[in-house]
Amino acid sequence: MICWGLGHLVKEGIKPAHLVSLTEYGKKALSAYLATKPGVDWPIGQKLLAEIRCNGLAEILGVVYSNTRSKALKAGVNDLLVALKQYEKRVHVAGFTSGRFDEVWKIIRERGCALERQGIYAKALRDLYDYYESPQEVEEKGLSFLGNAQEEYKTLAKVRTPAWMRGEF
Repeated sequence: MICWGLGHLVKEGIKPAHLVSLTEYGKKALSAYLATKPGVDWPIGQKLLAEIRCNGLAEILGVVYSNTRSKALKAGVNDLLVALKQYEKRVHVAGFTSGRFDEVWKIIRERGCALERQGIYAKALRDLYDYYESPQEVEEKGLSFLGNAQEEYKTLAKVRTPAWMRGEF
């Protein structure tokens, strides 16, 4: 939803005729999820990702609201913000306020960031991406690619990193 809305804004600017329907569909999607999944408790990693996206959407909606004269769009933004707040309550992680890196990192260090998606990896790799390797084989290949390129990355990072950031004064 965020990408779709941001895509509209980047391509067209604030066009009330398009964004009013987007706010309506966004509100319906969030409300439908809340109605159909009343007792679902997500793993902390998924909650953190959802909260970060909620903050991003709220920021985008604030920009739209403050830059439009359309009463219909302002009403749509307000309605979507109400639905977003209800959704955000469902995924809230104690200690999360602004989504700043240091805040999120503290939560991850203290409580972890499990996504609990391990059970779907093999099926997703096979069915969505046509990988016939196991998740472990894909991981091993990825690590070997990184290992092969590590020296090149180190050289590149040293060349492009200012001396003061490397501790060289």
